[in-house]
Amino acid sequence: ALLGWQRLVQPTVEAIDVPGGHSSALQEPNVGVLAMHMQRCLRSLLIRHAEENSLPPEAVRERSHNDVTAKSEHRSVNVTD
Repeated sequence: ALLGWQRLVQPTVEAIDVPGGHSSALQEPNVGVLAMHMQRCLRSLLIRHAEENSLPPEAVRERSHNDVTAKSEHRSVNVTD
């Protein structure tokens, strides 16, 4: 299922099933599920980065808020055009 990526990426590769196919995963309502999984993964990376660099918890909250704001701004774009 990981198509050989586990050999190239450290520390791990996680395969996540999302609804839709190659193109339809990027269309409503499937894109919402994909976005939720991506946001969870990005937040986890931010937390790990903060911990490894002794950053205060506020740094993660600020960065996460900015990411969500940016996502909201881009979400209004119609991906089928």
